[in-house]
Amino acid sequence: MEQALARLPEQPCRILDLGTGTGAIALALASERPDCEITAVDRMPDAVAPGTT
Repeated sequence: MEQALARLPEQPCRILDLGTGTGAIALALASERPDCEITAVDRMPDAVAPGTT
């Protein structure tokens, strides 16, 4: 997570999380960077955390 945050630009950005699984990383990124638009997808619908679709 720290490595991902360090690589993001300081200005608002768009993040695509492919194969998100439970979405934990996408949710953590959204918490740390509310200025960024985050799209998280997984081809296995059951893998995505309930309430995040």
